Amino acid sequence: MKLQAILVSTAIAALIGAAHTYLIVWVWAYIVQYTPLPNWLVSNGLTSTAFKAVLFPTDFLINMVLCLPAACILCKLRPAKLWIYLVAALLPGFLWQYRLVLTDMALLQDWLMFVPGMLLAALPLPATALIIRRSIRGTPNNSFKPTPLRGAA
Repeated sequence: MKLQAILVSTAIAALIGAAHTYLIVWVWAYIVQYTPLPNWLVSNGLTSTAFKAVLFPTDFLINMVLCLPAACILCKLRPAKLWIYLVAALLPGFLWQYRLVLTDMALLQDWLMFVPGMLLAALPLPATALIIRRSIRGTPNNSFKPTPLRGAA
């Protein structure tokens, strides 16, 4: 693949990542407002660590579902260079979401409280893209071409 094609595909991946992050922030605003899950968990007695232990995997799976369109587009760019495109797609959104954490020294000292959010921002897109890539690679070629007859020249 030529260098120019890689640069164009990387720029497209960065645009896809920026648009994906922007849309996911809007979608999560509605999910947080209208989901009954946190209230239901608290009403059933889950607090602190148990609450977070149930909510984190749920949020991760929701993020993976929301990442499906972006992951499909990234897998169509060039599957051999998928990691380059994933980094290019994640970097703009990650830097935009955590710009204050990365620049403010007072917040940077308490970096451990931001790790779950950073994991939810960084891992679902690569996980979804890898699942899509493996599922596409494993499918057989079911073309509708007729098989040639034996002895036919």
